Amino acid sequence: MPQFIPINAGMAPDEAIALAIKQCRSLWLSYPDRPGEELAQLRQLLSDPITEHQASLLTNIAFSITSIQTVIRSLQPPHLNAIHIPPISGHPTQGYWLDFDNPGPFPNHFAGICPIPADPCINRDKPLLHLLSLDTYDSRLELAGAPHRYLPLLFCWTCEPAAPFLYRITPSRVILLDAPLGARTDDFPWNGYPESFPGRAVGLTPVPPDYQELIRQVVHADVILPREQEHVRDAKHQIGGDAFLWQPIDDTLRCPSCAGDMPFLATICDNSAGPGTTGDYTQPFCGNLGVQIVFQFCRACWIVAAYQICD
Repeated sequence: MPQFIPINAGMAPDEAIALAIKQCRSLWLSYPDRPGEELAQLRQLLSDPITEHQASLLTNIAFSITSIQTVIRSLQPPHLNAIHIPPISGHPTQGYWLDFDNPGPFPNHFAGICPIPADPCINRDKPLLHLLSLDTYDSRLELAGAPHRYLPLLFCWTCEPAAPFLYRITPSRVILLDAPLGARTDDFPWNGYPESFPGRAVGLTPVPPDYQELIRQVVHADVILPREQEHVRDAKHQIGGDAFLWQPIDDTLRCPSCAGDMPFLATICDNSAGPGTTGDYTQPFCGNLGVQIVFQFCRACWIVAAYQICD
C-alpha cells in the first residue's frame, strides 16, 4: 500500500487539493467531470497558504471521512449556509444555559424534590426523577398564564420507557397522561439508583448569539468546526433556542389534547453536579455522556413530552 503523504498547514491550496484527491479512496472521485465544479468552489474558499483547520478538512477528504460538499459548507461564512438552516425550533427562541453560580431573582429548582406533587412512574410505582423546574415568573421563558409557578422537567431512567411519555401541569399536581411500558430494572443505571439527586437553585444565562450560530451550523448545515470550537459538540443543559442534540427533535409529536405542535423546550444532559456543564462528571444522572433527555411542550395545554436520545 502506498505511504500516505500528509497534508499540512502552509501548503499551497492547489498542492493540498491534489494530494487529497489523489489519496482519496472514494470511487466516485475517479470520474473527473463530477467533482470539477465542487473542486473549483473548494479552491476559492482555501487561503494561500492553507491553515491548520483547512489541512485537517482536506485530510478528511483524503481518508474518505468527509465529502467535498461538507468541507465546502465548513469553510463558507455562516450567512452562506443560511439556506440549509431552518428557523430556530425552540420556544423561547433565545436559548439559555443553567447558571449554577447565580440563581438570580427567579431561581429554578435543579434536581432535588419536585416542587409540585406528581404522579409516580407507572412502570416502577416510584417518583419520577426531578431534573429541573423552571420558574414561570421569569418573563424570558414566555410562560405567562402558567397553572403553577413551576414547570417541572421529569423522567424515569430506571424503567427506560421506549417512547415519549406525556404529562400535564395543573394548579395542584403533575398528571401522567401517557407512559409507555418499560423494563422494570433493579440495577439500571446502577444498583441503588436514588429517587432524587442533591438539589440546588440555578439561574439562566443567555446563549451568546455567535455560539448559537455555531450550534445551528453544526446541527443543520453539517459543518466541521476547527479544533478550538469542537466544544460546541458537548452536550449541555439548555432551555429554548437551538441546542446541540445527538439526534433531531421529534417533529411528529403533537399535543394529545389540542393536536397542536410541541416545540422544543429543554434538554438535560448527564451532568447532575454543576457548576460545570460539560466534561467527565463525577456525579452523573445515568453514567453516559452520550445521553440527553429532550422536553417538548404545548403552551396552550401545559402538556410536556419527555424522551431520551443517544449519540
